[in-house]
Amino acid sequence: MCNLYRRIMFVTIALILAIGSIYAQQEFPLCAYWAPERDYFDRAVELGLNRLHYPGGDNASWPNRNDQIDALNEARELGLKIVLARAASQYPGFTNCLEYYCAFFWTNWEVDSSNFEQGVGFHVEDGQAQDEDAWKASYEMDPGMMVKGPVRPVQCRRGPPYANYFTVRIPLKIGQYIPGRRVCRLKIFDHFYEPAYVVRDETITCDDFGGTGEYYDFVYAVPIHYNCRLSYEIYYCGNVDLWCDFIETKCDDIDDLILWDVYKDEILDIIAAYKEHPALDRFYLLDEPDIGHFAANRYVMDTIKAYTDEKTIQTIWHRGDSTLYENYIDSVKANDLLIDYYPIRDYTPFSGPQFQLDLDLMCQALRWGRAVAKQNSIPLSFICQAFGCYNTPNPRPENEYDCKYNRLPTYSELRCMVWLALAYGAKGIWYFIYETVETHLGSGWYWCGLLNMDGSPREPIWSAAKSMHYILRNETQGGIGDVLLGLTSGTAFASYDIPTSSYIAYVSDDDTMQIGIFHDDNQEIEYFMMVNRHCWPEEPDPPRQVTIGIDRTNIYLKDVYTDEIIEPNYGPGDPLIFDIEFEPGQGRLFEIMHDRRGGPQSFDNPALPNTTALCQIVPSHITGSVDIEYALAQHTHVRLEVLNTLGQKMEGLVDAVGGPGYYSTTWLCGHSIPNGVYFLRFETDDIVEVEKIVLVR
Repeated sequence: MCNLYRRIMFVTIALILAIGSIYAQQEFPLCAYWAPERDYFDRAVELGLNRLHYPGGDNASWPNRNDQIDALNEARELGLKIVLARAASQYPGFTNCLEYYCAFFWTNWEVDSSNFEQGVGFHVEDGQAQDEDAWKASYEMDPGMMVKGPVRPVQCRRGPPYANYFTVRIPLKIGQYIPGRRVCRLKIFDHFYEPAYVVRDETITCDDFGGTGEYYDFVYAVPIHYNCRLSYEIYYCGNVDLWCDFIETKCDDIDDLILWDVYKDEILDIIAAYKEHPALDRFYLLDEPDIGHFAANRYVMDTIKAYTDEKTIQTIWHRGDSTLYENYIDSVKANDLLIDYYPIRDYTPFSGPQFQLDLDLMCQALRWGRAVAKQNSIPLSFICQAFGCYNTPNPRPENEYDCKYNRLPTYSELRCMVWLALAYGAKGIWYFIYETVETHLGSGWYWCGLLNMDGSPREPIWSAAKSMHYILRNETQGGIGDVLLGLTSGTAFASYDIPTSSYIAYVSDDDTMQIGIFHDDNQEIEYFMMVNRHCWPEEPDPPRQVTIGIDRTNIYLKDVYTDEIIEPNYGPGDPLIFDIEFEPGQGRLFEIMHDRRGGPQSFDNPALPNTTALCQIVPSHITGSVDIEYALAQHTHVRLEVLNTLGQKMEGLVDAVGGPGYYSTTWLCGHSIPNGVYFLRFETDDIVEVEKIVLVR
């Protein structure tokens, strides 16, 4: 991936069903980006990965189909899936791979009249214009520069050979027709040259228009090379009213791709060669597409969908914020969202406010991605930083800060990034980068990744990733990855910004904890994840004890991975208090369990209830405990409380969401509760019932 020196995030989009439990996937995806050496595939299995991004061949710039098929076969033997980049046709060369067609540009740039660098004339409303506004020069005005455009780069597609021409389109309209009268002069400059080179110089007369009062497109072919930097000028000649709507450029090849299906047979040949291979997870189409790539990506995406089953999914990277994510998904109809953010910068300290700020920015990226993914019912995946950029492929501790843009994460920092992604509902974890490679930043700079250049593990990030994979995929103990695939992300927030609607009431250390809220398919079982954002460079460090308050009654917590039971510190008042230990960078997923003394227990019944109600209180006159049964006809929130004769709550028995069925719970009347009359208050979303009970010892 390129442009990592900018503080930006990148997005990948493919298609599945949801960030929640409807995302039907057999295993939690764990993938590493950039694995060109097949000799190192077995290392991925050792690391605990189940997927690898394969960039296409021995020479990644010139993909080869035979090499790619060999890679898929080897991955199948190892039990790995391949995310295949640059899927090749039967002919060698970059121009015969899937990425080539995805890189066709639609509109390189379009400048609307509201964004002209304006000269002679004025801005007017115009219902015939594209955005109902235009720039107008009036006949009584003196000749002069009407509009002038900024210098902008123009791209056709990535990789050689490049397009020979692009088209410039300018919609113009005149108010009067004077035969032979000059209207304006158009110049287009290429600023790659010094001085700027005029690549088009056209004089437009009234005779070039088909009439007055409507727009006519003036379209010109302009030669292009990969490093074009264009600007334009429109000089107004006077004597007639002239309106200009916008100026657009685009690569000619895009029409061949989308309108005329010129390349469809070649694309289908590529898809057919790989789609049935059991080791193919998905096609990786294009790295960091610009907006101009959206149309080509949509075309290739639709072609893949039409000719493959659901296991083959397109993956594309993009950079931007939530608006661009949404625009991409809307334009390309993508099936999943893969974003990254690399917070460990060359200036990022190992702890302190700056480190926490960098993590805040990562969480902001996750929050944007999570919101868009959830809104579009697609899964979110995240790429964690598993690299540093150094002037040596083997950085040593003494040159830890002799890096460019990013340093290597520590053990706890990498684990923390993974846990934070999971807390925001990520349904898959990727790493950039798998193998150490030379960067595009200049000779002698390297992305130092999970593997050294000789294929040996790079510590400490190798051990950190491996430890997380053990937690997510532990085959003997049971990893939390499968659990997370079955959960829906409710919300996620920092401990210093707890929503008022959350059942997490407070956290003792309110600066450095992150919380994610989850529930199961039926919204019956509640989960939450907490992540310790304290990460120190020296390992190991002592665990931190964090106290949290939960606004629930009669519950305890179960660590989903270790099965550890955490009991509340019972005391007067609400909420319930829990003390939990966290290692540096550690996260923990908890299931909220109903207290064994009084939590609701469903019991078998041949028929589901038709109504929601209290069913039976046995006995009504009690000496020590009472069994309470109730029925739910639909999914609803249930609150069951014991009140005294003044209406004051003595004890809460149930505060949970339940599905249709019959339930029972027990009130254990402690010796501190005096004899007398009490009332059992049963409340759901729809009804409230109150029953009297008498305590007699």
